[in-house]
Amino acid sequence: MTGRLPFDPEKTAAARRRQSDEPLSVSALASRIDSALKRGIGGTVRVVGEVSGFRERTHWYFDLKDESAVINVVMFASRAARARVRPENGQELVVAGTIEFYAPGGKVSLIASSIELRGAGELELRFRALCEELRGLGWFAPERKRPLPKFPRRVAVVTSRTGAALQDVIDTMNRRMPAIELVLVDVRVQGPAAVPEIADAIRALGAHHEQLKLDAILLTRGGGSMEDLWAFNERIVAEAIVACPIPVVAAVGHETDTTIAELVADERCATPTQAAMKLSPDRAELKRQLDSIKRRLGSDIERRLSTERRFVQSIASRPCLASGVGLIAPRRDQCRRLNERLRATTER
Repeated sequence: MTGRLPFDPEKTAAARRRQSDEPLSVSALASRIDSALKRGIGGTVRVVGEVSGFRERTHWYFDLKDESAVINVVMFASRAARARVRPENGQELVVAGTIEFYAPGGKVSLIASSIELRGAGELELRFRALCEELRGLGWFAPERKRPLPKFPRRVAVVTSRTGAALQDVIDTMNRRMPAIELVLVDVRVQGPAAVPEIADAIRALGAHHEQLKLDAILLTRGGGSMEDLWAFNERIVAEAIVACPIPVVAAVGHETDTTIAELVADERCATPTQAAMKLSPDRAELKRQLDSIKRRLGSDIERRLSTERRFVQSIASRPCLASGVGLIAPRRDQCRRLNERLRATTER
């Protein structure tokens, strides 16, 4: 008897048992694991944990752990270059990224797209809220800000005595204009205690700027995380800057960092060096300008003298001025004749 069977032999229970009994290749299993992870988790996840085993080998590699588990984290160099936080062992971070199974190494990793210190999200919200409030008060408005002095005599530097920012300012000022006197006000630049110290220093300098003969204030510190720089985002520091009677230049953190102190300052600079350059004229450039002015004045004076010399020579060449005696002699003879006639007339 020939013909088609009334069932598909490949779909019988026995056939399914034979298929399930066939071993998977390692690659096939890895593919299933990867697919299961992507289906089960999918999209971006945010994970909080403690950093351990951080190492930089072009890309960033570290473990994120809690008391019960560990996950491997990889952040590629392109993302790491834009990260606001550099991981350090022991830090508690919030890492956002996608889960991937790396088949050649047999490892599940979190491929990080961004990292931030735990609590930085709350700080960001506070930062934005205060920015909106102060913008509404006009504290960020360009027309409120005061011009910087062109030739300051004395500048107060509000920063930490031990920070690298201070040395950058000193070196730049000495190179460009050593005649400017710097007055250091040593304050904390990180942590809760830094906030009142910074605000009090700015208020005191503003109140006594005439006695101290201050022309400007430079507020600065080096880079750091948002938490490190938070003292410069507090309202009382912003109030002290806005109320200060002399111009304030702020350079806080790196070029990518922005603090409220910088936004309300009369001038914001990316680095301490740039801030020092804003407040100090370049003596070498001034000398070049003076030399140029001297040359132009010398040329103008020589040109004017030459013109006046030709004018005098032109007048001197006229007959009436060439010989004064020749001009007076005929008049003298005429006067003598008139005198003789007058005498003769009176004698008659």
